[in-house]
Amino acid sequence: MTVLATPAAAVPPRHEVRRTLVDSLQRPAGHALVLTGARRSGKSTLQQQLRRRAGGAAVFCNLEDTRLYGLGPEDFPTVISVLDEHHAGAAVYLDEVQEAPEWQRLVRALLDAGRSVCVTGSNAALLGRELGAKLTGRHLSEEVYQISLAFMPWLEPTLRKMPKPLSVTDPSDWASTSIPLNIAEANGKLTGADE
Repeated sequence: MTVLATPAAAVPPRHEVRRTLVDSLQRPAGHALVLTGARRSGKSTLQQQLRRRAGGAAVFCNLEDTRLYGLGPEDFPTVISVLDEHHAGAAVYLDEVQEAPEWQRLVRALLDAGRSVCVTGSNAALLGRELGAKLTGRHLSEEVYQISLAFMPWLEPTLRKMPKPLSVTDPSDWASTSIPLNIAEANGKLTGADE
């Protein structure tokens, strides 16, 4: 559990799109903030911006970290012990929670201990079903899906100014259009019941 004992500092990247949602999100005490949405929509970026805005003691843990592979409910008491020993009272930011089975139990235990908790997850449908069972009345969900659409108008003028052979232009263009294109592609598909 050294990944929890020595977390990385919340240092902002040099160039980062500031999420307008950062200033408007409020979280009542005793409630977890759950950021859901499509892949690459900016959930982790928003989470880090929230972490920096909140200030104070905080622990960030990406559950996709290979050192945490296989983390499950049997490990949650150890996680809580390490947090209590090394980061008493610190806010906890968990990224990609769907990687840990029954992660809601960990979040519930952290909330019961009086900690502030913010989590992200890539699969909105998975999070929706699981949240209802274990965290009813203990969480606020925020859909980050639409935030990715704001990235296109921000990036487009910048890309136009860059020389085309520059290696950053194609990946940046792909990143800025991937979510809207996925929306458009899924919009025309029929479900089994519709067919």
